Amino acid sequence: METLIDGYMVAGYGFVKWNASRLPNGMYLYRINAYDISPDTKQTFTDVKKVLLFK
Repeated sequence: METLIDGYMVAGYGFVKWNASRLPNGMYLYRINAYDISPDTKQTFTDVKKVLLFK
């Protein structure tokens, strides 16, 4: 398991480069957690997606 980002990012689109050079081909899962930090609302979003790695 790897953590690519552990911290706050501004709202909108983001980009993360994942160096998978040492990993074998296959299917990998990734999870996105997003939290609204405003005191009025405590909304959260979590999603799990899959990515296929072919070299």
